Amino acid sequence: MYARTAVTSTSYWMGEFLPSRENGESAISLYDRERHRPLAFRYGFDAGVVLLSYTALALWHLGYPDQALKRGNEALALAQTLSHPFNLAFADLPSCFSTFCVNIGATPFRWTVLGLRLGFLFAGSFRS
Repeated sequence: MYARTAVTSTSYWMGEFLPSRENGESAISLYDRERHRPLAFRYGFDAGVVLLSYTALALWHLGYPDQALKRGNEALALAQTLSHPFNLAFADLPSCFSTFCVNIGATPFRWTVLGLRLGFLFAGSFRS
């Protein structure tokens, strides 16, 4: 699962959005929340949250904003059930990305509130 996460994120950062999306969707279908949840505390992130988030970002770049928003919302919903601060912050990335690009769904203020709630020191730099 975590190897698939590495392939998905690496493909994304290399600008290979189609392979990132395809691998992400395939890996998401294999994700089992109960089975993989304990690994979030070993590796520092939940594979489901990261896969959903990178898949959302890849979908955005491929020109599918509605599907990207759907996957991003799934990532956020999953992260909220895990009670793991990094996952919650990471899952908010796709919706904040769409906010910065087209001003839909949320505002940069959300990052400030989230950062303050989680105690992140950088939160003050995201004021709207």
